[in-house]
Amino acid sequence: MATKKHKALDNPSERSKLRGTSAPRRQPSGSRPALSGTAVKGKSKVAKEKGEPIRNPRSQPAKKNSLRATVAQRARELRTINASLKKEIRERKRIEDRLQANERKSRATFQQLSSLIHATHPETGQKFLRSLVRQLATTLEVRYAVVGKCQNTEGDAVKTLAVWKGNNFAGNFIYSLKGTPCENVVGRQVRHYPVNVKNLFPKDDLLTQLNVESYLGVPLFDSGNLPLGILLVMHTGPIKDPAYAEAILTLFAARAESEIEREKIESSLKLARDEMELRVLQRTAELKAANKRLENEIRERKRSEEALRVSNEHNRRTYQQLSFIVQGTSATGDKFFPSLVQCLAFALEVRYAFIGRISENSSSEIQLISMWDGEAFLPTFTYRLENTPCEGVFGRELRFFPRDAQSLFPEDPYLKEWNIESYLGIPLFDRHKNPLGILGVMDVKPMEDNYNAKNILTLCASRAESEFQRTHMEAELERYRSHLEELVEAKTAELKATHMQLLHTEKLSATGKLAASMAHEFNNPIYGIRNVLCQIQEDLPPDKEKFRLVNLAVGECDRMTTFIRKLQDLHLPTTDIMTRVDLNRTIEDILLLIGNQMKSQGITLVRHLAPTLPPVKVVEDQIKQVLLNLTQNAREAIQSPAGTLTLESEADENFVIVRIRDTGAGIDPQHMDSLFDPFFTTKRAKKGTGLGLSVSYGIIKKHGGELRAESTPGKGSTFTFTLPIHRGES
Repeated sequence: MATKKHKALDNPSERSKLRGTSAPRRQPSGSRPALSGTAVKGKSKVAKEKGEPIRNPRSQPAKKNSLRATVAQRARELRTINASLKKEIRERKRIEDRLQANERKSRATFQQLSSLIHATHPETGQKFLRSLVRQLATTLEVRYAVVGKCQNTEGDAVKTLAVWKGNNFAGNFIYSLKGTPCENVVGRQVRHYPVNVKNLFPKDDLLTQLNVESYLGVPLFDSGNLPLGILLVMHTGPIKDPAYAEAILTLFAARAESEIEREKIESSLKLARDEMELRVLQRTAELKAANKRLENEIRERKRSEEALRVSNEHNRRTYQQLSFIVQGTSATGDKFFPSLVQCLAFALEVRYAFIGRISENSSSEIQLISMWDGEAFLPTFTYRLENTPCEGVFGRELRFFPRDAQSLFPEDPYLKEWNIESYLGIPLFDRHKNPLGILGVMDVKPMEDNYNAKNILTLCASRAESEFQRTHMEAELERYRSHLEELVEAKTAELKATHMQLLHTEKLSATGKLAASMAHEFNNPIYGIRNVLCQIQEDLPPDKEKFRLVNLAVGECDRMTTFIRKLQDLHLPTTDIMTRVDLNRTIEDILLLIGNQMKSQGITLVRHLAPTLPPVKVVEDQIKQVLLNLTQNAREAIQSPAGTLTLESEADENFVIVRIRDTGAGIDPQHMDSLFDPFFTTKRAKKGTGLGLSVSYGIIKKHGGELRAESTPGKGSTFTFTLPIHRGES
């Protein structure tokens, strides 16, 4: 390469300027040039002939001396120029030697970078990070290489993900950043401490323990440009070529960021699933708390647990099938893939670059996500793999056809349409090594077997695989969130329904209390009427008609008093005190309460009670509640005015058996399995709560008995309950 000085030497005027002298100038008009001695003699003779004066020849030695001085000066200038030229030649040789050394170093660097890319490309996750630190330490000739992620949002601590120490991996640990060189790297910028790093950070005991002399760290950021972690190398001596080391760390920081963020997304997905399970359990617990007064909680809990088990099993199957579900996405709004193929085409100086994934409809087709044709993006389309260069790439390995692509694949219409001459493609895999898609480049001219192009394509393929994984996991996380919201809304609606049913139950309870209070108010006037009638009766002879009428009135007062007392006993709070009870007497008490109501509705009461029943030990008011619920349900089921309600009692060796039989409309067979469920009712709104049979079932089960139902639609129903015989004395 010629310099300015070398060019100047080719121009005489410029060369004279370098010597500090001027080029010969034209003699001014009227002046004469200097002449030699012979010329002077000739001119003297001519002057004599012409009669002109002759000049003195003694002035010639002075001119000779002047000429010698000029020659000497020119010789010195030539020696100076010669020395300068030798110096330029030596400098040029040094530059050429340096360029050759740099070229050898560049080749070695490229080989190291290629080895590093090939060593880390097949790995993902933790395997990739471990491979990365080991290869970085080997390539950069340092003793320690570390990659870690921020332990918390404050960014004051880092948890290592992979540590290379000398010639082996070290265990991971949590590293506080305060007072360490990493404190100036995480979330900030690249920092290099060439020497005495342990003296610069005396509070960092780890530097002293490891005898670290030099340090180079690169920060890692997530997709939102928030601090994610750090990638660093340390050595017991100076780091060789820090600029090269910084370039290598910066290059592989992007891949490390993708891997760490991918693991972070997986962790978020698991956390969301655990949160969903926790919230479902919480809602289920709230439902149990609302229904804890109901005795059917065991069945409800089993049903909730079964529903949760089915939901978890569904989620587990869905998560296992993630590797086998490949979904195409539209290029609209997705800036990564168009930018990737465009930059890839520019970097490799080819006309076409494309990326595609397996079609959802057929595994023998590729759905192109983005394709650059040298001037613009082409519309997406489906590309069949059969008899195309992509067929040898998909799910297999990198394939390169440097020329004659159309001749090798004559059945591919697109190669002919686009005049494709060369092809280079690489397969894309998911993290389970399942085929995912293809990344490739094509050109209208032959491609050289460029080792660097293959490495660039491999690096871009790794980045594309990470992007596919990230977008897929984000979609799965969104589906989990939507499913969670649906479960929460369903449980909330169920709790609201339960609350409304409980409010209705409270209204009925308040009505019962009001009826008991009114019964108490009626009791006092009846006692007064009875006392007056008794005094009148004392003044009448027993054989008079009025005596019998008064006696009948007194009896009716006694009957009314008994009715009121039974009504009050029914609405008193249960005592939970179990006593020996004759069920026949309890049945008669209930019939006394409902007799007039049955008679007014035209229902015939039939008793088939055993003459003697063994006693049972029960809470009597609770058994009365069961009998009242069953007889009231029977009365409401009898719609015709000529219906019959039959009560039967009997005993076997171990149980007393009571049946309530009606001739009503019967029960639909599809409702039989839900008959004793809380809040289940077939009555119209505001007429039933759906709690009567459920509460009755719980009371009988608590007393050690059974309650069951039999029904024939259109003919009637029979409810039977059993209670164990009490054989003790109290």
